[in-house]
Amino acid sequence: MGFVTVGEIARRAGVPVHRVTYLIESRRIVPLGRAGQARVFSEEVADEIIVQLRQIATSRGEHTETHVR
Repeated sequence: MGFVTVGEIARRAGVPVHRVTYLIESRRIVPLGRAGQARVFSEEVADEIIVQLRQIATSRGEHTETHVR
């Protein structure tokens, strides 16, 4: 099982880090833990966050550039 940081989620989703941070805080998504100061999430949770970010972008009429792992 891999661990993913907020920055990596943002890169994969093609959105700014602040959008990922806002979604995590507003939905009260709990990280698995920390690596130094970075919050880390499982791949499954990261994928779900990306899906939610895409849904938000679609509802706003925005396009996100998705990056492959």
